[in-house]
Amino acid sequence: MPNWAPRIFGTSHQVRGEVAYVMFACASWVFLVPAFDADHFTRFLETLHVEKPFELVRFLMLPTIHRFDPTTQTHQYKGNPCAQLLSRCTVLRELHMKFYASIVCKSTLLDLLRAGNHCVPLRVDEVLDYFELRSILNCTRLCRIELYGVVPVNDYRYQDFDSLETLAEIGRWIKKEFAEQGKKVEVVLKRSSGWVFHMDDLGSEEL
Repeated sequence: MPNWAPRIFGTSHQVRGEVAYVMFACASWVFLVPAFDADHFTRFLETLHVEKPFELVRFLMLPTIHRFDPTTQTHQYKGNPCAQLLSRCTVLRELHMKFYASIVCKSTLLDLLRAGNHCVPLRVDEVLDYFELRSILNCTRLCRIELYGVVPVNDYRYQDFDSLETLAEIGRWIKKEFAEQGKKVEVVLKRSSGWVFHMDDLGSEEL
């Protein structure tokens, strides 16, 4: 959630809406981490007494959307909070999301045994359904999407194939779906290797 948002919770609804309108106009990017921050941010927007508060969000970064796990969700979250937020930000212009190779590949013990101890890329529809990513199509004003794919360092399970190919296919799927609606969206896949505090750039490609 934007660091200024909690500071105006104690104000009146009218003041909160006026301040938020100005702050969104000045601070272009909304950076949500951790993933459940999307739920808090959604509820914050719902308290604003401005017309169409979700249309204030034009640039959104979701660096931890990959941490969503529907099998561990409590009754508090009915679905992916990040995806639900996306579905309401209909005038979003640019979106950044990060996924690790271990998320877009099958890596259970049984999967590893079947694949000769190597990970197997998931199908596009599996990832789309798991993270509810089809909600992106509600963002009809999108101009650019950046997908960040991260491969673990020195992990042999991911070395003999393109472990981010599914992510690339998702980018192509997004571009195709918008093209069928008559909209042109630039989709870029940025590859890196490493962990949280150290990333080596492996290049990028426009899909």
